[in-house]
Amino acid sequence: DLFLLYATFARVRALRAVHFLVWRLRITPTSSPLRTSLLTLAVLTGIVLVRAALDGVQDGGGLLVGLVMTVALICLYPVFWLLVSIWLPHRAGGWRSLLPGAAVFGIAVIVIHVLVVFVLFPYLEQKAATYGALGLAAGLMLALCSLGYVVAGSAALNAELAEQREERG
Repeated sequence: DLFLLYATFARVRALRAVHFLVWRLRITPTSSPLRTSLLTLAVLTGIVLVRAALDGVQDGGGLLVGLVMTVALICLYPVFWLLVSIWLPHRAGGWRSLLPGAAVFGIAVIVIHVLVVFVLFPYLEQKAATYGALGLAAGLMLALCSLGYVVAGSAALNAELAEQREERG
């Protein structure tokens, strides 16, 4: 669908702009917008499929399988963000310099997920008669806004740490 490709590219463009600004780099256009959009869609689809597969294995196994799958799910988000951070513009010395931001991203995504699942949506279910679909939409917007802050914050953390390393020599 053309709209999906356009929407994906718009998100990638915004993500690149945030990283250019945080890392104080000159903003340049991507060389291949179609390739970038298709690659991003493929990566996001892969993450969703891996997450679904891990959830399925976790539900069907015993205690040990559940524990291993929980650890795998916890590791999925930081690894994903590390790969994305490597692909996005930065001035870090190497991939190890991007680990702090990836760790913060992983922890924050898990915290957002827990808060949404165990606090926000149960509250909205109780207030469904009052808020209805607007409450659900507001809850989703809150979660997505929080995720945007996490993305910018993890990039800013990596940029700040890289700048401090450069100052120290």
